[in-house]
Amino acid sequence: MGKTRALFETARAVLPDWWLLHPADASGVRAFAQAPAPRTVAWLDELQRYLDQSGGLPAGLIRDLLAAGTVVLATLWPDEVSVRSAPRDAGTDDRYAEDRELLKLARIIDVPAVFSREERSRAGQLAADGRIRTALEYADSGVTQVLAAGPELIRRWQHAPAKECYGQAVITAALDARRVGAQAPATVDYLTAAAPAYLTPAQQATATPDWFEKAIRYATQTVHGAASCLIPVPAGMGQIAGYLTADYLHESARTLRRTEAVPGLAWQALVTHHHPDDCLRLADNAERRDQIDHAITLYRKQPDAGDGFAAVRLAELLARQGQVQEALTVLRPRADASNRPTAKRRLAKLLAEQGQVQELRQRANAGDLFAVGQLDQLLAEQGQVQELRQRADAGDRFAAERLAGLLAGQGQVQEALTMLRQLVDAGDASAARQLADLLARHGQVQELRQRADAGDGLAAGRLARLLARQGQVDEALTVLRQLVDAGDESAARQLASLLTRQGQVPEAIIMLRQRVDAGDGLAAGQLAALLAGQGQVQEALTVLRQRVDVGDRLAAGLLAALLAGQGQVQELRQRADAGDGLAAERLAGLLAGQGQVQEALTVLRQLLDASGGFATRRLVDLLAKLGRIDDLEGEVRAGTYGAAAQLAQMRGPAGNAEAAKPT
Repeated sequence: MGKTRALFETARAVLPDWWLLHPADASGVRAFAQAPAPRTVAWLDELQRYLDQSGGLPAGLIRDLLAAGTVVLATLWPDEVSVRSAPRDAGTDDRYAEDRELLKLARIIDVPAVFSREERSRAGQLAADGRIRTALEYADSGVTQVLAAGPELIRRWQHAPAKECYGQAVITAALDARRVGAQAPATVDYLTAAAPAYLTPAQQATATPDWFEKAIRYATQTVHGAASCLIPVPAGMGQIAGYLTADYLHESARTLRRTEAVPGLAWQALVTHHHPDDCLRLADNAERRDQIDHAITLYRKQPDAGDGFAAVRLAELLARQGQVQEALTVLRPRADASNRPTAKRRLAKLLAEQGQVQELRQRANAGDLFAVGQLDQLLAEQGQVQELRQRADAGDRFAAERLAGLLAGQGQVQEALTMLRQLVDAGDASAARQLADLLARHGQVQELRQRADAGDGLAAGRLARLLARQGQVDEALTVLRQLVDAGDESAARQLASLLTRQGQVPEAIIMLRQRVDAGDGLAAGQLAALLAGQGQVQEALTVLRQRVDVGDRLAAGLLAALLAGQGQVQELRQRADAGDGLAAERLAGLLAGQGQVQEALTVLRQLLDASGGFATRRLVDLLAKLGRIDDLEGEVRAGTYGAAAQLAQMRGPAGNAEAAKPT
C-alpha cells in the first residue's frame, strides 16, 4: 500500500514541470513511442497489466523511450517481479523472456511493507491528524495499511456476521479469483456463479432473492470512510463493470489462503466468465494447481487468438493425457507460422518421440531447422547411416555431425575424422569441438599439436589434457601457459588444476589471484575451492565475499555453499535475512540436515513468498525427500511450480504415497 502515491509524489517533486502520460494500455505506450514528446514521464502503474496484454512491452521499445529522454515510472508487486525475472528452467518454454530483459533496464526500488523507525518518527510529527495518530498506535500493521483501513477490512471479511455470509462469500470469491491470476474486475456473472462455492447447503437453500444485492452492499461498504473490501469499477455513468479487491486485503488473503483450494465451482465460474486478458494467467495457475481439465479448457481459448505459448502448453497437457494426435493437430498450424519457433521446436520433438520419421523428413526438407535436428538425431539413434550420409552430402551439417558420431561409435574413426575435418574447414564451430574430442580420445597427438599451433584453442586444451594423461606434464604445462598468455580464461583454470595436481599449489594460487583481479568470476570459485582445500577457509571466504560485494551471483552461490559446508549458520542467516536467496536455500539445506526440518521449511517458504525462483524447486525437493505428502498437496493448492509434477511422481507406480517414507 502507498507505493503508487509515493512514486507519484517523488515524480512531482523531482520533475515538477514535466508532462505526465498515463497510457490506458500497452498499445498506448507503443503509439507514444512512435513520436515521444520531450520532458515527458510515462506512468505505468501496475506494470503487469501492460506486460500481459497482447504484444506486451518489448524491452527494445522501453529502451528507445529512455534513449529519447522519456522517464518511465512503473509499480509492480514483488511476486510479479519474482516470477518475471526468475531464470528459465531448462527444458521449459521461456514465457517471460521479454519481461526479464525489460526488468534488467529498471532501477528497482523496494517499498517496505512497514515504516522504518525514522519514518514513524517523522509521521509522529504529523500526529495532530487523527488518522495518522491511530495508524501509529497499531503495532501489527503498516501505517499506510491502517490509513487505508486494512485491519478493519480483514476483520470485515473474515469475521462477517452470520447474516452477512453472502457478502463474505462474494468477497472470498473475488479474492480467490485474483489469487489465481484474474486481474480484471470480478464481474457480477462470475461472483454470482462462484459465491455458492463458499456457502453451506443450508445457506444456499435459505438465500433470499436479493441475496446478491445485499452481499455487494456489504462488500462495498467503506470502513473509516476510506476503503472497502470490493471496489466498484465503472463501465460508464451509473454502470458497473465489476469489482476489484482492495490491495491490502488481497496481500493478506494471499498469505491466509495460500494453501486453500479454490473450489471446483469457482474454477468453473472463472473458466466461463473470465476476461480474455486473464485467460493465460488463469490457465497457468490451473495447471500449477493440478486443475488439468480447466487448464486445457482455458488454453484452448488462447490458440485461436494466435498465442503460440498457449498452443505449446495445451499440446504438452494433451500429450501428457495421452491425446497425442490432438496435440499434434494443435501444434501444426502454429509451427507453420514463421514466427512460432517454440511451436516448431515442440512439434519436432513430439514427432520424434512418436517416431513419425516421414513428417519429420517433410518438415526438415521444407527448411524447419528444429525438424532437421530431431530427424538427424532420430536417424542416428536408429543407426540409419545411409540416410544420414545422403543428408550430409546434401549440405546438412547437423546430419554430418551425427553421422560422424555414429561412425566413430561403430569403429570407423578415420571416416568420422575426415568428415569432421571438412566441417571444421568450412567454419563449423560445433564440429571443431567434436573433432578435438575425437582426436584426443584416440590419442592423435600430432594432429592436435598441428591444430593447436594453427590457433585452435579447443585442440590445444584437449592436447594438454592428453599430454598430462600420458605423463608429458611439462609439455602440457607449456601448451597451457601459451594459451593463458593469449588470453584464454578456460586455459588458465585448466592450468591451475594441473599445477595443483602436480603439487605446485603456490603457483596455481598466484595465477588464479591474477585471474580474479582481472574479473574472472569462475577463477574466483576455483581459487576459493583451492584455498579451502588447503585449510585456508577464512581466506577462501574473503575471496568470495569480495566477489559477492561487486554483484557476482556465481560467487554468491559458492559462498553460500562454502558457509553451509563449514556449518556457519549465523552468517547464512544474516545473508538470508538481507535478501540473499542462495544463502537462504543453503541455510534451509543445512537446517534440514541437522534435523531442524520445520525451520528449514519456514526459511524456504519465506524465500518463496519473497522471491520465488529456485526456492520453489528446493522446497518441493525437500518435501519430497521427507515424504511430506500433505505439505506437497498444500503446495499444489498454493500453485507452487513443480509441486503437482512431484506429487504425481511420488504417487505413481514407481513411487506411490505409501512407499514415500521420511528419510
